Amino acid sequence: MIEFSVARRVFGGIAMIVLAAGLAGCEQTGSLQPAADARIQRIAARPGVSPAGAPVSLVSIEGAPSAVIQSVSQQIFGAASAREVILVDARQAKYFAKLYLAAYPVEGGAAIAFVWDVFDGQKRRQQRIEDALVLKGSSADPWGLVDQAAATQIAARSAEDLAAWLTNTPEAIAGSAVARAAPATPFPAPAQGRALGYAPAN
Repeated sequence: MIEFSVARRVFGGIAMIVLAAGLAGCEQTGSLQPAADARIQRIAARPGVSPAGAPVSLVSIEGAPSAVIQSVSQQIFGAASAREVILVDARQAKYFAKLYLAAYPVEGGAAIAFVWDVFDGQKRRQQRIEDALVLKGSSADPWGLVDQAAATQIAARSAEDLAAWLTNTPEAIAGSAVARAAPATPFPAPAQGRALGYAPAN
């Protein structure tokens, strides 16, 4: 599991971005909204390309209370599938992904930050994908604002970010070839706190 000091470094930059952004542009109530700050640079998906050629093993989801991890984990496989991300066991994977979550209080609600670290088969980190959402509401604990609907949106947004990066990998395939690709064996959700053999993020 990621060490606390490492987790602070992972989320520190995003936290500052979200706190600076506040809830600007998020007047709608009851749902997560993208953090309103241009410094969060989302990766653009390659047009006409599917991530289906780059199967991924989801190694772990960390950083949140067990109830939140369970909710996000239950949603993320469907969200990934809807975006043609193929989640498989380690024997079939081209890439290995760890998802870190963090929550911070902001004016009028909470910021939910998430980071994907994606590794290749030699345990070398290939990409860090950072994003954040804000949730309006009131709670002494920022995680208390993450209900099932919010967990669904977190899963959808993070799956979208992962899919976008995967379309830029050498293994990504043209959309017309997706139907001809051999289906991979689905991999069940990882257990919370699963031990990792991957190098920690710097």
